[in-house]
Amino acid sequence: MSHNIGRWTFEYSAFILFILNLLEVIFMKRWSLLILPVIAIILVIFHWWRNIDNDLDATVINTITNPQSESQASFFPEESETAITAADLESVLKEVFKESPQIGIKQRNQSTQFQKRFIKISDEGERLDSVAKDWKCAESTETGLVWEVKQFDGGLQDNDNKYTWYSSADNSLATGFGKRDGGSCFFSSCDSEDYVRMVNEAGLCGGRNWRLPIFSELETLLDRDYYDPVINHNIFIHAKPGNYMTSTELETNPAMMMVIDFFNGISFAGRKDLSYYIRLVRSL
Repeated sequence: MSHNIGRWTFEYSAFILFILNLLEVIFMKRWSLLILPVIAIILVIFHWWRNIDNDLDATVINTITNPQSESQASFFPEESETAITAADLESVLKEVFKESPQIGIKQRNQSTQFQKRFIKISDEGERLDSVAKDWKCAESTETGLVWEVKQFDGGLQDNDNKYTWYSSADNSLATGFGKRDGGSCFFSSCDSEDYVRMVNEAGLCGGRNWRLPIFSELETLLDRDYYDPVINHNIFIHAKPGNYMTSTELETNPAMMMVIDFFNGISFAGRKDLSYYIRLVRSL
């Protein structure tokens, strides 16, 4: 109480001093005295700020040592409620990062994950160690399928190449509905049929049975641990976040086939005469 009386006495005294000096400056035109009101204002502000800081410290200390209400006491639970061990904290953090990989910190062993899902394959068809730096295909340990891995070299498998869906086979639902050489690519006619032919002639990764994947096969490559594109970036290193064609045709509309957008993982029916990315597959 005496502390508050002293504070207000000081502030009122300073205020009165300020008014008196201001009047003297105005009526007597003694401009040199203007410095005194300025000093008085600075002292009042400093004194007011220091007292606020002291009051805040006193409130915090008083709340910790002697909570006065139920609402204050709720901030300081019983000791038994705060007994969190380091193991508990580590477990919670692992769950958070597991459910939210977009945070950017993944609590997992990357090499183990790759070994579990994919095996790197050389251009000659040999299985490689997970730390290999040069591979052209990837074998899925879950489905047994082998997938091509796009390159960034301006060649036959360049990741920028796009193709239209085309098939000259009589058993195709869409014979005459696709478009031959309607995409943009290198070293082949830019349609699915000619690209498959060229890859098989090259014997990519020791195989000559490469084909377009059906919709359910391509869907297995979607990996929600990754985004833009939603595929394992560390295996399919040059993957594009775009639309990839499949060999699954629509029976109700032979001019359409199923497409998967690897930017967001959404599938839809796409026109065969438009250009798309391709990722070929083969069975062992």
